Order: sequence, then C-alpha cells, then structure tokens
Amino acid sequence: MVCYNTVLFKGQPEAQGKIQEEIQMKVIFFDIDGVLNSNKFICNNPGETVDRKNVKNLADVVKATDAKLVAIFNWRKEVMKDPVCDERAQELILKLKEEGLVISDVTPPQEHISGKYEDYGRCFEVKDYVDQHDVDRLVILDDMDSDWDRVGLADYWINTENTVKGFSESDAREVINILNGCLLYTSPSPRDYAASR
Repeated sequence: MVCYNTVLFKGQPEAQGKIQEEIQMKVIFFDIDGVLNSNKFICNNPGETVDRKNVKNLADVVKATDAKLVAIFNWRKEVMKDPVCDERAQELILKLKEEGLVISDVTPPQEHISGKYEDYGRCFEVKDYVDQHDVDRLVILDDMDSDWDRVGLADYWINTENTVKGFSESDAREVINILNGCLLYTSPSPRDYAASR
C-alpha cells in the first residue's frame, strides 16, 4: 500500500509528501443480519442464515485489502468456541471457509466494557476493540446505525441495504476504496468525545 498523506507527517515538514508504506492493521467489523443476508434471502431460504453471494462479496474485499474479519453480531462468542455447537455459527464458519475466510476475532462483550464508558452498546464495543488493537484502517458493515457518530466512527460505517440485498458488490467496491485509500483511523480527542455525549 502506497499512500501520500501529509496528515501522517504533521509537524514534520521535512517528511511531508513522502511515501508511507508501513504495514497497517485493516479490520472489517461485520454483522450478519442485513449484511451477510437480507430479509428476502431469509424468507426464500428457511433455515439458512448466510447468503453465499454476500460472503463472496466479502471475500472479494478481503482478497483485495488483506483485512481481518472481526464479528460484531450478538451471538459472536459462539463462533470462537471449541467445539462450535451453535448451528448458525457452524453455517457461518462453513460458508466463510468455502471462500477461504476466517473470523479473526470478536468485539468485547458488554460485560467487558461496562463501566468503561458512560453507556454501552455496539458502538462502544467496536471503539474499545479499535483502541485496544492499534487498528489503522477499518470499516463497519451493519444495516443499522448503532450511534457510530457518538464515538467518532460514522465515517467508517457502511450502511448495507437489508431488505433485498445485504452486502452488495457496490458496497464491496466502496469498502475496498476505503481500506486501500488514505482514510486512516484517528481516535477522537477526549474533548471531541465529551462533546458528542
């Protein structure tokens, strides 16, 4: 990845304009409902949770960006168990594996972040993960707004269409552009964070 970015070198005039080539941690935070499926898919495929077409779109992104997959859905802990017994988790793991994908990690549970922030919820779980893991580039695939702007993550949220498609080819192109582009994650300052409350 080669990126010209003067913001990276702020305060270092001699370095402005230099090529930045360091290896960066890229993460795709993803939900299932409305992302790897749609309402239409669920209605037309009883008993299935994951649409292979949407997994293929996700695989295209991972292959183009070398990003890690981090689960944010409510039952995410099920995919990390050994052995995996939950049927939804088994289906997800199988369909990801068919495309050469694995889930690298999951966001922390609410119990872990309780008391760390003034509130809890998906936005705080993702923020906590990003801050604890030195994530440089990220996207959040979700069909619902989980107050991403509240923690400075709204610019990284891809609002997938949940009725007919879920995570589409056009969403995939947008994610590739974000992860391979020059939009680096910068944690909001304490002042910015306090102002968003």
